Amino acid sequence: MTRVRLKVAAVAISLVLGLGLAEAGAWFYHRYLDPNKQRARLFRQQFPTDEILLAGRIPFNFKPGGEGRYAGVPIRINREGFRDREIGQRRDGEVRIAVIGDSIAFGHGLRDEDTLSRRLESKLNLALKNGGRRAAVYNFGIPGSTGYEHYLIAKKVADLDFDRVIWVYYLNDPVFESWNLGLRECGVDVPWSYRLTRRLRRSHVVDLSLERIEAWRAGRRFGFPSPYFFAHEPGDPGFECVRRSLKAAAEMLKGRGIEGLFVTYPMPLVVGTRYPFRAVHRQMIALAEADGFAALDLAPVFDSVTPEQVMLHEFDRHPNGFANDLAAEAIAEYMRRRGFPEAGPRLQEK
Repeated sequence: MTRVRLKVAAVAISLVLGLGLAEAGAWFYHRYLDPNKQRARLFRQQFPTDEILLAGRIPFNFKPGGEGRYAGVPIRINREGFRDREIGQRRDGEVRIAVIGDSIAFGHGLRDEDTLSRRLESKLNLALKNGGRRAAVYNFGIPGSTGYEHYLIAKKVADLDFDRVIWVYYLNDPVFESWNLGLRECGVDVPWSYRLTRRLRRSHVVDLSLERIEAWRAGRRFGFPSPYFFAHEPGDPGFECVRRSLKAAAEMLKGRGIEGLFVTYPMPLVVGTRYPFRAVHRQMIALAEADGFAALDLAPVFDSVTPEQVMLHEFDRHPNGFANDLAAEAIAEYMRRRGFPEAGPRLQEK
């Protein structure tokens, strides 16, 4: 019996040591070898963010009136807590447009003049020149925010006297991270299996293993190793939250007399004629239109460019100013085709 107990103890100790070594190895890989995390780390080192800008939780996490560097560029936060000039009183003949979304709308790593909202404002006002009207496009983007948090931002915009809201959708909008508001706040029933997986992924071994499995499955099924495909499958809690948020936002905006435009922004890393997420874009466009949004897919706009032309930096794959110029031109043209700058419902009320 003593020998059996010693063998069992030896096996148990070996398993514990093996798991410990595996966990340490996975942590080392994540910390020092993972190419995505290495790129992000190098970018943060070269283009830092002043923590003094941040307070609270997403989506209302910027200090109102704060100034400093975000991703290496100087930014200013207005009194409402968003990256733009002060909103102030509406001018005569002014059409107010809010751009909501995550870091794509915010303009991660970009100066103000290169953000999507500022490029769009310039293009709309060029068309309105000498017409007695003026477009004022404001940036309500918040880095890291989800589709549910975009809905919360849209509710805030609705209280600020705006005529149109442009929801800039990106592929990770259904992905909830530790810093986001919880899925329960969205009103989604979260399966026990999902909660268990999230807990298990706190282990570096489990997280790394699941990353590899998801990439393999996506590569075989969709031809590109990205978890964003699975994040858009019916039944995924994050996706269900986005669906609810879209519907709630459409009803809220319609009830307040505000026009909504839903825009899908492509992943800069893989733009071109072989862009792998077209089906996801079509899926989201169909959902938005069914809920009552006007909708525009920007993926075809990027068919003639390469990733290198539209990515911010070799260490950061966010869109650059040229990418936002392409997107802004497409949005402006779409709005012109729909009769912009004819007075929207809120302007007619005035």
